[in-house]
Amino acid sequence: MAAARQYVIDVYGIRNIGGYANRNIAGTNVKSDYAMGKAIDVMTSNLSLGWAVANDLAYGEARRRFNIENVIWQQSIFSNGGPFKRMADRGSITQNHYDHVHADTYDTGGILRHGQVGINLSGFSERVLNPRETVAYEAGVRSREFSSAGWSGGGGSPVNISLEGATITGRFEFGSDGFVTLVDGRIDGALNDLYRQKVRK
Repeated sequence: MAAARQYVIDVYGIRNIGGYANRNIAGTNVKSDYAMGKAIDVMTSNLSLGWAVANDLAYGEARRRFNIENVIWQQSIFSNGGPFKRMADRGSITQNHYDHVHADTYDTGGILRHGQVGINLSGFSERVLNPRETVAYEAGVRSREFSSAGWSGGGGSPVNISLEGATITGRFEFGSDGFVTLVDGRIDGALNDLYRQKVRK
């Protein structure tokens, strides 16, 4: 988020911007987005300037450039591409984000090594692929090899696919939740540590 911080300084002239802080999510033992270097707080009480920054982070060049997931300003939250929605009262000017614009980014993928623990708190199944790997996977899903594999709502024929240095073998099923599940299969190669059994169709 250092680049997003610099962008706000350059475009909006706001220099009071909080970022990295080694702290947990309030009331938990889970590291916050600040501790992961994924969040900034743009300090301003100027309503029009704050909305300009918030809208840029939510819908503008800043969102595209920095892969913004959530923006909070004036007790309203933008999340995952939707409109700003009113939030419950958190009890203070700062907690309700009247004195700063909060922004955080999507995870960018990575490797969850043996013995490490990851927690998905999004409420949805989530890929653990970076953007390049996601594009490659989705291209494979749409490919003729997948199409000819006889996929249907209840499952499909066995497939053997190579993409991005990985070999995916097994049978896939489409779930009612819109996800594809690898059943009776395995992944060998570069994606082995990145694939989490459920990926968006």
